[in-house]
Amino acid sequence: QDARKVDSFIVKAESSKGIALYEVPAQATGVEIVPDTIVDLTRDQAHINFNQVKVSSDQLLAEAGEGSAALSRAEPGLLTLVAADMCGAAEWQLQTTVEYARVREQFNRQIGFFQAIKHPLVNVMIMVDHAKSLTYNAACAYDTEPEHAEKFARMAKSRASDVAAYASNRSIQFHGGIGFTWECFVHLYTKRQKHNQILYGDASYQRAKLADILMGPMAA
Repeated sequence: QDARKVDSFIVKAESSKGIALYEVPAQATGVEIVPDTIVDLTRDQAHINFNQVKVSSDQLLAEAGEGSAALSRAEPGLLTLVAADMCGAAEWQLQTTVEYARVREQFNRQIGFFQAIKHPLVNVMIMVDHAKSLTYNAACAYDTEPEHAEKFARMAKSRASDVAAYASNRSIQFHGGIGFTWECFVHLYTKRQKHNQILYGDASYQRAKLADILMGPMAA
């Protein structure tokens, strides 16, 4: 994500002793950043090729064998950040759609008057509040309850993914024909939400991982 905007990358290197982590400057010799073409126009995503890149001991962040544990500790933070992003985007989608429903008229009434519009928007509001609460909890756990951080982060990511899907669907639908035009910013948020849903695992994936945490891994 945003690969062309960073100064350096954290790169894992595998050996017989396990995974090590290194900090590699983006401008280092042998580093090639290849932009990806993705649906989310708000992100500058790319994949990175490493060709005979040399690193020194000064760039070592985690010794061989310690990298996996470091990545595992970081994962709840990443999931929580993405969940927060989805909550914020869903809140924008809700507010923007509510404002539109107050000015768009059909059958001589504002469309927000009709239950088919206002009831789903209330559902979005409730879902956003629920996801925000889970995200706040996950963020607090990352600092104060690291032993529960993964569990709460996966709960937040799964619920926020549900909210992202529903809020995106309703915002496009309730904006009518203008909702998917280039001039209306609703499509930008919908595409970012779709990207966020699958980033680091969608809702189904997070719930499967959560089930493993709560009940133990299922037998293969």
